[in-house]
Amino acid sequence: MFSLSLVDTLRLAFGQVVYHHKSHSRTASALTRCSRYFRAAETLLTLGVVITALGAAFGKGPNYAVAAAVLASLVLLLFLLHVTFDLDALARAHHVSSIRLWHVREQYRALLSDLHDGAVEPESARTRRNALIEEVTAIYDGAPPLTRHISEEMALADDEIDRFLPKSLHAETVPL
Repeated sequence: MFSLSLVDTLRLAFGQVVYHHKSHSRTASALTRCSRYFRAAETLLTLGVVITALGAAFGKGPNYAVAAAVLASLVLLLFLLHVTFDLDALARAHHVSSIRLWHVREQYRALLSDLHDGAVEPESARTRRNALIEEVTAIYDGAPPLTRHISEEMALADDEIDRFLPKSLHAETVPL
């Protein structure tokens, strides 16, 4: 027979929130880094346009004018890609989701601690758990999607969950 205790469900939900928090954090960082690379490339190409345009303006030959036109076209293409994908806004959205998930993650940790210490009754813990589930659902509904690669594993194993909990709340020490 399949049996899943309140603590089991809280630990699983906690693990999923931890995983998604980390995924949104990593995605925000990666997108921010990518946006910086776009800006650096745009800046370097623009510098190349200025140098070659000055060379063409001061009679260095038609090759400078051609190079300035090619570099200007590359800058425009790179800029259009950067604007189209709007990496900065997407990074901010992932960051906001990460912050909101961090808050819920801490609420789950506190609920597990309170339940372990006997500070809350199981029925009260179930009510708080249900409220947290609603909050997490609202966060996921408003969050930008994660790539398939990032979201393939939806839950952490017990030993992975234990890394984010104090020893007193590890799987082998929590009464089920």
